[in-house]
Amino acid sequence: IGASLGGTLTMLYRTQARSPAPGRVVLLGSPLRRLNVHPLLKVLFGAPRLAGAVESMKTLARAALALPAVARLAPWALKIYMNPEATDLTHYGEMVNTVEDPSRFVNREIAQWIQRSDLIVTGRDLSDAVSRFDEPLCSIYANGDGIVPMQTATFAHYHARIADKTLVAAGDPAMPYSHADMFIGREASRQVFEPLLRFHPGDFAAITAQQILDQASSLFSYFGGSVVAAAFFVAVFLHVF
Repeated sequence: IGASLGGTLTMLYRTQARSPAPGRVVLLGSPLRRLNVHPLLKVLFGAPRLAGAVESMKTLARAALALPAVARLAPWALKIYMNPEATDLTHYGEMVNTVEDPSRFVNREIAQWIQRSDLIVTGRDLSDAVSRFDEPLCSIYANGDGIVPMQTATFAHYHARIADKTLVAAGDPAMPYSHADMFIGREASRQVFEPLLRFHPGDFAAITAQQILDQASSLFSYFGGSVVAAAFFVAVFLHVF
């Protein structure tokens, strides 16, 4: 199971490893080929050299100050990443703990990725590799995601050669879901984790989506509000059971 860039790394491994163990792959809002990039991201990552030269410090502290004010005064500004109507922002103090100072080196690579649309690693094009992907695949995307829009998040589903594919949309026209809402939205249990469980056969039928969400939420707090830690728990939980 790979969440956001974790799904990108998962697909890099599954497509480039010489003999990966057979399994089933779940991608949650994961970018592969960058399509329909949000205008704000085009501005922020429009120049790779500039993106790689700017050193951002104290991002966590700034986010802690800005989030409640933006949510109250300009909630529309958050919707590229999170819909305040779909996610409870009461505990914003825990949420901002997911924010880290970005690496300027990673920023440069992301800018290059956005410019050419495709991710090239060790001379290999991930988009081309996906066309040869032949493992059962579940792609979950948020219908209002500004970070990883639908066209980007569904690329693997429409281009992988495997026939056993599942596509899940989180959110609806009345309540769009953005990137973070897939993990902590009020309806994430029903719209994201229940379809994820249905993708797994056999013993997983006994595991409820609420059990996973409750345990992921506990780890979310335990690890300082890390979405990555929560997603990692989901992966371990499904593997163990």
